[in-house]
Amino acid sequence: MNRLILGLDCGGTKTTAALATIAEESSDGRDFEILGTGVAGPSNPCSVGEELAYATVRTAIRSAFEIAAVTPESVDSLALCMAGIGRPEEMQRVREWAQSQSLANRIIVTEDIEPVRWAALWETGHFSIQSLPSDPPSWERIVTLISGTGSIACCTDMPVGTEKPGTTERVGGWGYLLGDEGSGFSIGLLGLKSAIATHDRGMPTTEMHRELLDALHCRTVPQLIPTVYRIPLPRAEIAALSRIVLRYADHDPQARDIADQTIASLSLLVRLALQRNPASQGDYLLAVTGGLLDAESPILKGIQESLEDLQCGPSLVHVVQASVHGALYMAAKAIKKPQA
Repeated sequence: MNRLILGLDCGGTKTTAALATIAEESSDGRDFEILGTGVAGPSNPCSVGEELAYATVRTAIRSAFEIAAVTPESVDSLALCMAGIGRPEEMQRVREWAQSQSLANRIIVTEDIEPVRWAALWETGHFSIQSLPSDPPSWERIVTLISGTGSIACCTDMPVGTEKPGTTERVGGWGYLLGDEGSGFSIGLLGLKSAIATHDRGMPTTEMHRELLDALHCRTVPQLIPTVYRIPLPRAEIAALSRIVLRYADHDPQARDIADQTIASLSLLVRLALQRNPASQGDYLLAVTGGLLDAESPILKGIQESLEDLQCGPSLVHVVQASVHGALYMAAKAIKKPQA
């Protein structure tokens, strides 16, 4: 008999819901089969508000059922992983809402960085330290790094020969006002600030600046004021400008400087995550995700080079294909545990 599980990756740019089945006799939760995946808009309650975040989650779930061509029915286990809920009281509010909606018989709620680690392990097949090949060398800790609309990193030690995580320490994730250095929003904002600085100096608008203005439907730099200073803040639109900035990094000095700042900021997050975990020792896997950290990203290459120059490079780097894979694994594992 197969059981339905649901994974949700709820971020500042998009929300992904994946519906899957897992056999009753499955022993470890790794062999789930994805039936359908639904995608909706942003669902970080800190940036869009709880009401819209919850509505977006429901939209993504409904889409997953429709794509799977499965009649909405009782879900055995749900892992809801959401950006912007790093504190226990925030997780509790989300949990209470999910329970009130009867989304599943068993509900797990975490922040959005939690499934990244499990997605990396599921996608690579490296659930146990003992299963790793001898080359690259085995690792005893995992650093997860997200650089999308926002940025955050955490370090988890993994006891040898087990798949049970030990201590986890996180750094970053302070939001666009207090932090998020090295994020898409930060890059986009720095790009706009460089356009303003050029304008104030009476210098000609550069090609990059013109493209940034065009992306926001502005004809002149002063038009940025009513475009940016509006409610709600156009965070996703500003974060999307990061791709324009990074595209110019090879031949525009201002864009190159922004790229260098981004590499330095994200490298620092990784180093601080390693330092903050007192139980963390030995080689590590770096699991990355987010719009800025795909396999061809110059930012990811720069991070690796920076860490290696400082003699703290990872033994293995994995670009997570979909964090929702980790959420599904968490949901599947929960079925095997007794109800609290």
